[in-house]
Order: sequence, then structure tokens, then C-alpha cells
Amino acid sequence: MLELPGYKIIKEIGRGGMAKVYLARHEGLDRDVAIKVMFPNLATDSSYSERFIREARIVAKLSHHNIVTVFDVGIFEQYHYIAMEFLPGITLDDKIKSGISDNETLSVIKQVCAGLYYAHEKGFIHRDIKPENIMFRENGSAVITDFGIARATKSETKMTAVGTVIGTAHYMSPEQAQGQELTPCSDIYSIGIMLYEMLTGKVPYDADSTIAIVFKHIDAPIPELEGEQAKYQTLLNKLMAKQPIDRYQSCQEIIHDIEDIEKGNKPTRATEFYSASELGENAKETQLIDAIPSAKKSRTGIIIGALLAISAAAATGFYFFQQTGNDSGLPVADKPSAAQQLAIEQQLKAQQQQDQRQQEAERKRREQALIEATKKAILEEQEAKRLQQARQLKQKLAQEEAAQKARSQRLAEMRQRAAKKQAQEKKKIEQQKKISSLLQQADNKLLNKKLNEAYRLYRRALKLDHKNRHAVDGIQQVASLHLKLAHSSALKNQFEDADKHIQTVINIAPAHAELSRTQNEIFKLKSQYQKAQLDKELQLRKQQLSKKRPSTKTEKAPAEEAKKPQRRSFGSF
Repeated sequence: MLELPGYKIIKEIGRGGMAKVYLARHEGLDRDVAIKVMFPNLATDSSYSERFIREARIVAKLSHHNIVTVFDVGIFEQYHYIAMEFLPGITLDDKIKSGISDNETLSVIKQVCAGLYYAHEKGFIHRDIKPENIMFRENGSAVITDFGIARATKSETKMTAVGTVIGTAHYMSPEQAQGQELTPCSDIYSIGIMLYEMLTGKVPYDADSTIAIVFKHIDAPIPELEGEQAKYQTLLNKLMAKQPIDRYQSCQEIIHDIEDIEKGNKPTRATEFYSASELGENAKETQLIDAIPSAKKSRTGIIIGALLAISAAAATGFYFFQQTGNDSGLPVADKPSAAQQLAIEQQLKAQQQQDQRQQEAERKRREQALIEATKKAILEEQEAKRLQQARQLKQKLAQEEAAQKARSQRLAEMRQRAAKKQAQEKKKIEQQKKISSLLQQADNKLLNKKLNEAYRLYRRALKLDHKNRHAVDGIQQVASLHLKLAHSSALKNQFEDADKHIQTVINIAPAHAELSRTQNEIFKLKSQYQKAQLDKELQLRKQQLSKKRPSTKTEKAPAEEAKKPQRRSFGSF
């Protein structure tokens, strides 16, 4: 599972073309958040990372009740992430599929308009308004999400080139479909598409291909609402006008008209549009003029207006003549002849045919331009995908090469460790053999009472293995034998030899358990021997004195000397 500092990832709750979305717990604030994490393989592509960071920066600048709130933006290792408000509710698309009332529809549209009005005022166009990007909080309030392709209206840096189509086909405006410069009116057109879908349960324009849907946005008439929903037709027509200039110019105007409709009044800011069924037989000229493209309307309007003015003037004069007679003395105006009326109708018909041909030519030209722009966009997209695939392949090859290098390095390290371990084992075996040989030799020397040689062999074994119990015990046995020899020498009154054996034990095993007892016994034996020797010497002196006849003066000297016998030393102890 993904790990980000300061967040406890709980589970994945969604994914798109650029990123995954996780439910997480902000450990510092102790609240649930939604974390949008861009796919690591896209992070290396500057265009994707710039778009991802741009979305975060845009939403971070927008603080509105109907726009999702961003808490944190960051990059950890290879992960780009945005921590935002967690919305546990459903999307508008879910509501449409389950059914939504007209009153709730108007309420949702007003909330979306409120959020977009704020964004537009801050200078940002969403460019991808659709039901999937409208979510709801637990209290039912609508929230606009996913500003992934939004951009500033005055941005000098454009992520898409002119002529490139970006957005969702079913909800994009005609100018967006043609890759033209966008304004807030493009988002307003998408609101109209959503309004129609919320009222009817289906999108207004649908087809088997994206290009066919795009053509319908450009040329197809605005669909008509039926029954009780016909009262929203004027609102829909204003929202979905083909030309941006004919639409609402701000979302605030939409909110005002919806409030008028909710009060039972007609919308005051929407221009009336009429369908062909609403036009009577006497409105053909008006319909003809409205059907003419705006670029040709002024010239054609002058011609048709002049012809109608002539006909109206002739009819007025004839009527005036009939009412007043010849009393005025003025000449009688002649009624337009049938030939004149036929000429006028033929001229009108010819002009109409010419305008229709021009309109058809203009439509074909726009279709061809759109096809060329679409082809270009497809080719650019294919090239971008090819480059992306090449980058991904290169990155994959680099990763595989790095992985192979790492595997080779790990294998070399494993082989090195194995060789080292084998060498250590071999050395250990050889050492054990050597220790065993030394111990065997030492034991043989010990049996043969060659104590010094046995001790040296045991010491060599301990240097190889300082914890070897056999060697330690062997040295203790050598010390024990030295103590026995010391005691035996002391019993023989060979105290110098006894001292040598004792000193040897002190050197090789100063903590031997029998050392202190043996020293005490030798000390006693030495004391007894010294006393016996002293007594023997005194006795000898007495015998020598008794054989001599010294004078009185001379007899006293030996006696005095006998009182203080000289103490002899029998070696150090």
C-alpha cells in the first residue's frame, strides 16, 4: 500500500486517466481526506506533471462552498499528490440515473452556477463541466471537482495548442469542439447540456462517433422540451445558443432567471427563441431573415427590407385612394400588377436560393475546417501517445537494465558472501584440526609428565580458540601436577624445587583451587624443617662445648652465643 508522510492510506476509492484517488486519514488534523496521486510513470512527463500541479494551484486559489477544498499539495519520492476534501456522497451522474426531480434540478444548477461564477470571476474556466465532475456532500450541497483541464482565461502559457479539442464530447461547446479560444460561456453551454440531461435523462446530442457528436453541437438545432418541462425551453435555448454572444454572459444571470422561474415568472434575461412550429404563415419573411448567417444578414436584410417597403407603400397608397376618392385632386396610385408581384417573389426566391447556397458552402467549409482540425488533433494525440510510449519503453528498459544490474550485483555479493563463508568454514575446519592435533600432543606430553611442553601446547590451542574447554582443563591439570610435585619436593625438604613448582602454578593458573592450600602445607613443612635444623645445630654446639674445657670467661661466651642462634634461610617462599 502507498505510504505518504503525515497520511494513513485507507483504501483506493477511484481512478482516472492520470491518477488514483485514495481515502486517507490526515494524522495531524485527524480527519478523512481524499488524496489524488498521479501515476508514477506519468510524473516523468513534464506535460502531465505540469497539468497535475496546475490543477492543484487552481483549486487552491478557489475557496467556495460549491468547489472542492484543497488542503495540501506535495511530491514524495516519485509520487505527485493533492490532498483535498473527502466527499462521501454520490455524483450527479448517479442522481440522473436514479431519477431527479425538476425542483432539485434547478437547485443543483444554481449551486453549480454559484461555484462557476466564483471561478470565472477569479479568471478560471473549468472546460470539463459534466455530471461525473459534480459531487455532493452529506448535507446534499453540490460541489464542483476535477479542475484537471481548467486554465486561466488570461494565461499566457497554454497547455493545448489552437485547433486541439479537449474536454468530453457530449458536453463541449461548439467553439470548444472546433478548438477555438474559450470563454466562461463555454462552461455555460455545458450547464445547458447538463440541464437537458437532468430534465430528460439523456444527452441532447448523441451519435456513434465523437466527430458526429461534435458536428451536432455545431449545426444541430437545440432540442425541444415537452409537456410540463416546456416552460424551461427559453432557459435551455439561452444556455445552449450556438454562438457564445447569444448565451448568458455570466452564471449570475442564470441564477436570476432560475429564481424567476421558481417564482412562476418568465425568465427576464433570456432572449425568446422560436421553433419552426411556433411560426405562422405570415412569419416566413422573418424566418428567412433569421436563417441567414449573421455575416450575410445585413446585405440581405437591406434588399428584402427595400422590396417589402415598396410593396407596403403601394398597398398603403391604394387603400388611401379607395377611402378618399378623387376629391383630393391627387393622382391615383396604381396597384402593383401581377407581373410586378411575380418579379418580387422571383427576386426573393433567387436571393433565398443564393443565400442557401452560400450558407451550405459556409457549412461545408466549417465542416472541412473541423475535420482538418480533428485530424490534426488525432495525429498530434497519436504522436503524443507514440512519444509517451517511447518514453515509457525507454524508461522500462532503463528500469529493467537497472534491475538486471541490481540482480547481478546481488548475485555477485551472494557469491562473494558464499565464498567468504566457505573460506571461513574451511579455515574453521583447518583450525579445528590444528587445535585437535595440539590438544592430542599436549595430552600425550601430560601423560609423560612433560609439563612445560604440555602447557605450551595447551596455550597454542587457546590462542586459536580462547574458549576451548579441553585446553583450559589441560592447563589446570598441568598446574595440579606442579602442585603435587611442589608438595612432594617439600616432603623431601627440597624447598627450592617446591618454590619453583609453586611459582610455575602462579604464572599459569593463579586462580587454581589447590594453590593456597598447597602453599600453606609447604609453609608448615618448611617451618618444621627449619625448627628441626635449628634444634639439631644447637645440640651439635652443646656437644662441641662439652668436649672442651674452657676457662670461666671462655665458658660463658658459648652460652651467650647459644642464646642467640643464627637463623638460616632455606630459599624464598
